[in-house]
Parts: sequence; structure tokens; C-alpha cells
Amino acid sequence: MKKTVILSILVLMLPCIYASAEDIVQILPVTTFAGATEDDEQYMEVQMVNDTYDEVGIVSFDLLLPEGITFLYEDFEGERVPFTKKGKNITYDFSLFEPTLQASGYTRYLLVPGGQIRPITGKSGTFMYLYFEVDADMAPGVYPILIQETVIGKSETEGLYPEPSVSYIVVKANEGDASPLQTEAKVDLSAMTGYVPSFVVETMNEELAQNESLVAVDLSGATELGAALEVPENVAWFTSNAGGLQRTFTEGQWSTVCLPFGLSEELVGELKAAGVEIEEMADYDEAANELNFTAVDRMEANKPYIVKCPADMLTPFALLAGTSADKTFVPVADESGNVTMSGTFETLTLNSGNGVTYFVFDAADGEFVRIGSNATVPPFRAYVALTSQTSSSRLLVRHPDGTTTGVSTVRQQVPLTQSTFNLLGQPADKHVKNTIIINNGRKMIAR
Repeated sequence: MKKTVILSILVLMLPCIYASAEDIVQILPVTTFAGATEDDEQYMEVQMVNDTYDEVGIVSFDLLLPEGITFLYEDFEGERVPFTKKGKNITYDFSLFEPTLQASGYTRYLLVPGGQIRPITGKSGTFMYLYFEVDADMAPGVYPILIQETVIGKSETEGLYPEPSVSYIVVKANEGDASPLQTEAKVDLSAMTGYVPSFVVETMNEELAQNESLVAVDLSGATELGAALEVPENVAWFTSNAGGLQRTFTEGQWSTVCLPFGLSEELVGELKAAGVEIEEMADYDEAANELNFTAVDRMEANKPYIVKCPADMLTPFALLAGTSADKTFVPVADESGNVTMSGTFETLTLNSGNGVTYFVFDAADGEFVRIGSNATVPPFRAYVALTSQTSSSRLLVRHPDGTTTGVSTVRQQVPLTQSTFNLLGQPADKHVKNTIIINNGRKMIAR
């Protein structure tokens, strides 16, 4: 016990050589199933990567496994960890190996191989295996694996101190089930906090590539990704301070936005100080055919807004570090009279008709477009629905300063000569008898 205390103190006293982001000890992402026992031989691979030392004499890290995952025993990688072989028996050479529970709830693994003569070798790769079992009633999902207080020491007097990092374990209800990363439209990884190593992101990318229904990936707890998240352009994703909602706005152009998390008055104040303008719909003046907007001091989760950004702030939601997110993904509509402004968190197809006219945003022209049929709204945007009968070609937005911009010069996405539609919003022939049509904005039966 005395030796354990002395070596623990020595590890803490190592000179601080700041590690790069990818100098790290972390678990490779792993997939398992509820009720897995020791007989199922479920294990995690512990990676140690560093760009500084070819040989490592001390490794220490604090590991927190999800509740429901129980550590059983460890094994080591013989190509990296020194060992002695006698016949068929292999003995790993350690001056010390002792997992100990910390007050934080983490388990500390302190490994000191057989001195500098027999260190752990190689700059990267698996060096350790942790076998575990899973509670039978553990709910399916993606759970974080957290590591902190890491030391990669060349010796008792020199070492690296990597930042806290995170990986994940997928728990399935049954062994043959697909991973939620491969099936869920909105993948919630917000419980993953800290730095996400490149090899974790790469595994994540492989799983997400198989997800044909993917709409959004929530990494709002992560501070930084070691590699780019590779998802289709129409899939939104966000981290706490590695870009926020990954969307670049057009300079000086009003755009719609709907976020699954709120922004406090302090955060909105930072955006406004940087020149970002944020407004919400206040009411609809039917006589003037105008939507009146007002500036806001905070943003509510799931509510639609319009945003305009200056040249040096085209990714405004990069300021979302540490934001507490309300990710219910249930859009909240703004209603005023016959007009509703709504957001969406999935690709939406709209068809005007049956007394409803839709307007969607055209990013190329910086305006809303009155649509006839089969117009799409990408995720995390907003659209306007007008239920009053109108043949007007303009629906203006009036800002607090009295200017009218944004929603203007509304253009038909059908030939301008077309004024007759069926109830699906599709062009229709008004001469086909006994059919219900909308002609110049009025519902009627063709005779």
C-alpha cells in the first residue's frame, strides 16, 4: 500500500508537458446488449495515443462507465505491454497495477510497467482490454464513457496530461438489433461531454453513414471533435463550442431558423453585440398584407425566428458554449390571425391548397417564395402558412425600424399564368367539370 501512495504522488508531481488534443487514453466505441454476462466475453479496447513518447513508463487515467455496466477484469495487449512467458503461461510485467475507486465516482487505473527497461511501447494502439457485463434491465441507447485525470508518463519525472475526453457504448435490447446511430432520425449524443477523439468520431461516421432517415445529430455536450463529422448537407448537427448549429448564414440576408434549444438573454446579447439581428413574428396586418416582426432579447427552444448576420459572424451559433439545451424537437408555431409561422426539425414537403397558401424561404434570393406544390423546407428552418384567401403576389415583412425586407416580391413556383389548383396544390384544369378547385385563391366546383 505504501508503494501505491508514493507512486500516485509521483504521477501527480510530473512536470506539466501540455498534451496535444490527440495525446489521449480513451475507449474505442463498443456495442453490446442488455443482459450480457461474463460468458458473452464483452470487452472494451483501451487506446493510448501520443505523439511524444515511443516508450511509456507510467499510465494513469480515471474511467467512468455508465450505470448498468459492471467492470469484471482486465487483460493487456502483449505487443505493447511487457510480459514474461513460461510455457503457455503469460505474466505481464508491472511494478504496479491497481484499479481504485475515487471520490468522484470514477475508477483510477494506475499502470507502472517493469521500469524504463521494460516500458509500454509504441505511440498508438490498444494496450488494455476491460471485460464487463450489462444489467438485464439496462435501457437501449447510446451512453458516454468518460475519462479524465489522464497521465502518460515517460518516467516518474516526465509526462503528458491529456484533457478529459469521451467515447461511447451502444446498448441494444437484443444482440442482433441495429444501433440507434443507424436507425434514429434524431440521434441524441448530448451526454457525451468534453473532447471527442478522432478515432471515436470515425467510428461514429461509419455508423451514421448507414442511417437513411438521419435528420439531426446532437453533440451539444462535446467541446471539440478530433475529426469532422461526416453527414449529408441536409442533416443539422451541433456541439457546445465547436461550431454550435453547423450552419453558415449569408451576409446581410434575412434567414429563418428554428433551434431545439433556447438562448439566454446573455447569449443573445453577445450575438447582438457582434452585429447579429434576431426577430420574431409579432402580428399580421391583413389590410396592409404585412408580417410585423420585433427584435428579441432571448430565443426560446423550438420557436421560429428570422436572423441576419454580418460578414464576420456568419456562423452565429458558435457562441453556444455550455448552453443548457432543451432538445424536445417539438416546433412551436407563432400565430397571428390567419398567418402561422412554424419551424421544422425534419425535411418537410409542402403543398399549397385546400385554403392554405405556404411560403418557403429561398436562400439564393433572400426571400420567401409562394409555392404551389412539392416545395421542401430543410431542417431547422421555418415557413409561413396563410389561411385567408388572397391573390396578392407580395407578403411583406416589416421590421422594428419600419423597413420592409425579407419576405417580398413573392414569386410563384408555377407559371405565372397558372391560377387554378386542385386541393393538393397542383396545377389544375378549371374546365374539368365537377372537380373541386382553387381558382385565384377561391375554392369552387368546376362546372
